[in-house]
Amino acid sequence: MFENSFNFFIHGNATDHNDGAAAYIEKFLSLIDHVLAEGPAVLMPEFFPGLAVMPNIHPLIVHFPIAFLSAFFILDLIASVTNNENWRSTASALLYFGTIGVLAAVIAGFQAAETLPHGGEVHEIMERHEHFGLTVAFLSTFLAIWRFFSKSSIKGFANIIHLFLAGLIILIMSLGADLGGQMVYGYGAGVKPMMNKSFQHSQNSPAPDHNHQH
Repeated sequence: MFENSFNFFIHGNATDHNDGAAAYIEKFLSLIDHVLAEGPAVLMPEFFPGLAVMPNIHPLIVHFPIAFLSAFFILDLIASVTNNENWRSTASALLYFGTIGVLAAVIAGFQAAETLPHGGEVHEIMERHEHFGLTVAFLSTFLAIWRFFSKSSIKGFANIIHLFLAGLIILIMSLGADLGGQMVYGYGAGVKPMMNKSFQHSQNSPAPDHNHQH
């Protein structure tokens, strides 16, 4: 009975119990054997299938400055209203990380623009997207340098200007993100042609009954 439940072969066929513990162990050992035979590069499509098919890493990097700079603005606004220096220090760290992230995103974006095939309409959108990205990079770098050298002396009218520029960063960043979404979802920039085939197939065949609720 014990043998029938857990008998499996690493290089052969699985047992009849495909959903048991033995099947999971077999898959894991098969993966290890595959990595040892082919090299660590095979791990990318196994664990990060989305990243493996991405033509560039710009869409991956861009989420970090969006998160950091948005959190910076919100926390710094609250810290200014409540006069909480600890929160202000945390906001400074978020600004520094966000600035590094947006600079990396801009560099990756230029690389993506050079290697991504696109037509005239997409090129115009991409140009505006780049201008918004450069503006965000410039403003966030300016605020980071200002904040680093002035420490906690940004008060009064200077703090109002500081918060205004931080809010402007969020606005421009949102407009740039919207253009990025338009390029991808409106024109299919960076999307494989298979997406078009899937769309045509969905138009010619009825949609199956399903939902995305869990």
